[in-house]
Amino acid sequence: MLILWNMIEGEMMFALKGHEDSVMCCDMDDDVIVSGSGDGTVRVWRILSADCEHVLDSNLKEVYCLKLTPTLVVAGGTTSKIVIWSREEFTEMFVLKQHLGIVRTLSLNGDLLVSGGDRKMICVWCTKTGKLMNVVHRNPDLLHLMYVNETKIITASPNAPGSITVLSYW
Repeated sequence: MLILWNMIEGEMMFALKGHEDSVMCCDMDDDVIVSGSGDGTVRVWRILSADCEHVLDSNLKEVYCLKLTPTLVVAGGTTSKIVIWSREEFTEMFVLKQHLGIVRTLSLNGDLLVSGGDRKMICVWCTKTGKLMNVVHRNPDLLHLMYVNETKIITASPNAPGSITVLSYW
């Protein structure tokens, strides 16, 4: 279940119910919330009405990470894959396969998607074509948080408590 709060009033607005397992991740913009769950689905919720407009079957078993853009919904999870849907029709565009473990984090920068997780690798993808652009091998082996800008990839890992890694990439 997701709970949407009015931050000014400090009151609960809606409880979004529908997933059959724990909610693992979410992302939002001004109109929509997307949530990913241990049930393998991604749900698309309208913020103003709290209605679930779409249920996307990810085939990921468990959805660990999500990103929402004006044109895309992107999910990663336990099957080592990433699924990209068109936000216009909520149709599947690409299933990206390169990771060897759980995909735990996603970051978008323009048309580039950067993904990370288990097994010491960061993958850089083109969201327009679904093509793998590059693989960056790194230590430590688990990657749970990542931020990408025009020149750097910044990562954090539970295997290196208290530290971050900054990679100059572009």
